[in-house]
Amino acid sequence: MTDDFGQLMQTIAARAIKQRRPLAAQIELTRKCHLDCRHCFLDRRPADEELSADEVVDLLEQLAELGVLMLSFTGGEIFLRRDWEYILATARENRFASRILTTGHHIDGDIASRLYDLAVSGVEISIYAVRPEIHDAVTGRTGSLEKSLCAVRLLRDNGVNVIFKTPVMTLNVEYVPEVVRLARSMHCTCLLDPQIIPAEHNVRDPQEFALDREALAEFLGRDDIREVLFGPDQGLCQVFEMRDVKPDDRICNIAEQELHIDAYGNVAPCMLYPALGNIRESELADIWWNNPEMKALRSIRWSDMLKCGVCGERRFCSPCIAMSVMEGRDALDCNSVSGRLASAICDVYEKRKGRPSGE
Repeated sequence: MTDDFGQLMQTIAARAIKQRRPLAAQIELTRKCHLDCRHCFLDRRPADEELSADEVVDLLEQLAELGVLMLSFTGGEIFLRRDWEYILATARENRFASRILTTGHHIDGDIASRLYDLAVSGVEISIYAVRPEIHDAVTGRTGSLEKSLCAVRLLRDNGVNVIFKTPVMTLNVEYVPEVVRLARSMHCTCLLDPQIIPAEHNVRDPQEFALDREALAEFLGRDDIREVLFGPDQGLCQVFEMRDVKPDDRICNIAEQELHIDAYGNVAPCMLYPALGNIRESELADIWWNNPEMKALRSIRWSDMLKCGVCGERRFCSPCIAMSVMEGRDALDCNSVSGRLASAICDVYEKRKGRPSGE
């Protein structure tokens, strides 16, 4: 059954790519948040400027017409919106597969049960460490780890899939393996991300917490971490020896398979790229199909990148066009975040490639 579903999704994805219709959308319901995470890259504006429930519902209808199947609701903290249940129920009525990102602090037994009834496909909860003094230092709120883990237990008890979302930073890197073990013990998925995003409009500098090349390589070289990132049946060397980057390959899915709508109605080809329109001013389909920059982004291939053709770390790299723009660079230029990760993976590869296959 799982194999059949996987094949069906591959068929749907292939058809969507051919038609250049987005399969997924991320909707930021609010930027209100009761935490003050040290690595947060979002700025905040008055809540009365955010999309109303009616505007979100209209957006859902436009997304359905565009062909979107999967939604991710994020914030801020989405449960600070009193209409969250109405919005999720409307998404369910429109047959979207919905996932939410939350701190979990507002989830009680009733809400956990309701999320199961609404067929939410997964709840992502940020867990930075299993030690309160580390996790709470990141969030800026004492007791935040306890509340998040309580939500995890309630959700699992109600049959809701839970995903630990764990950015890897200088603040928590040595404790990440403990997070991985806890996630497994609670039958949750664990998503690790060592790429720390620069702040919007320089409101703060999350990059000060990013691992440098040497620390990244040390982290990625751990056997327990490699398994989480690349799977239990793949050695790091096998992954990159099999990778073959062709000049006509797409760089990423930007402007092709997904789009992002922020809490103020701004539409972007991904969550990091600058807005290319607003649903309060234009129809979503018009932005998606007719915006000149959106069209240009879809045409970018590996051969267009300014430095990739002569870079020895190309096959280890997944360039992020949006990250380059966020750093004030040309969209086709290398950015420090992607480049640092590629260099670290290359270091690990060079160190391990002499070992037997699978190690």
